[in-house]
Amino acid sequence: MNIRPVKESDLKALVALNREVQGLHAGLRPDVFKSAEKHDMTDGIAGLLAKAQFRAILAEEGRRPLGYAIYEIREQSETHFKRARHLTYIHQMSVASEHRRKGIGKALLQHIRQQSRDLGIDCIELDFWSANTAARAFYKSLGFMPIREVLELREDGAPTAPRTLRRVPRRK
Repeated sequence: MNIRPVKESDLKALVALNREVQGLHAGLRPDVFKSAEKHDMTDGIAGLLAKAQFRAILAEEGRRPLGYAIYEIREQSETHFKRARHLTYIHQMSVASEHRRKGIGKALLQHIRQQSRDLGIDCIELDFWSANTAARAFYKSLGFMPIREVLELREDGAPTAPRTLRRVPRRK
């Protein structure tokens, strides 16, 4: 397996890899997320990749895409309330379902950790939906710890909790 920076020609592969995680998010919160089946994500992903502070990496075997991550190098200025911070924020990460539990996600995160260290960054943040217990277990196994919680109150009576995540059977 090889992990490398994303090239412009990889956009189609990223959109395909994103389709699965976008579907998961739309299933959990259809009031928030658009369905990848009904909406083309190409412009959205291309928009992220066009920003100078964003980086993307692709895991592949030969020429077959296995997973990807899009992350941001954040420079947060000091304010009256907070100290200046330099951190990496992971916006998207996905491994194709047939390639999960093979160390690809861990390898993507190790790559991001090394890139961050090379830039003098010692903090990586990310978030995931609370109903995604597989993501919680995965990130916890790699040492990530919760640091804040986001709560929601809907005045329109819509449910605030994400739908229960259906467990996808493992492929053998």
